[in-house]
Amino acid sequence: AGIAPGDPWLRVGAIVAGVLLAVLARLVVLGIRARQGVRGLRGPARRSQTTLVISGAAFLIASINSHPETRLVYAVMGLLVGVFVWVVLQRRERQ
Repeated sequence: AGIAPGDPWLRVGAIVAGVLLAVLARLVVLGIRARQGVRGLRGPARRSQTTLVISGAAFLIASINSHPETRLVYAVMGLLVGVFVWVVLQRRERQ
């Protein structure tokens, strides 16, 4: 996001890679829940997932229209969110 390469195929590749990473993150969460004996998403988990999908879509739309000067902002935001999710998942795994 925010790379804005001149080649449109590189831009499409970056978007596809971001979507694949989001799908992999969902699979990791579902895998953790399956090990805990919970299948699928119900109740508060489903509402949280809906919020995350809507937020992710808004982030994707904003990043598609960004300029090369903002790529560092998106990279830092992605790293911070990744670290935050990792810490939260580690805490939940220990409980």
